[in-house]
Amino acid sequence: MQRIEVSKDVKEKICKAFECSRPTVWRALTYATDTPMARSIRRYAILSGGRVLQTVVIDPKEQTENK
Repeated sequence: MQRIEVSKDVKEKICKAFECSRPTVWRALTYATDTPMARSIRRYAILSGGRVLQTVVIDPKEQTENK
């Protein structure tokens, strides 16, 4: 899973700049949507100091021990 983390202030600026709602910004930043507007919102967020976070799930059954 991937998402972009930004401050509340940046989210408010995105809402104003793109004339959209907070749920629209949330869906764009969590990659729930992939529209031209969502891609523009993500670009704006990263250029405004946003951090891209990625969750990695590791299956313990697939891990091998280093011996």
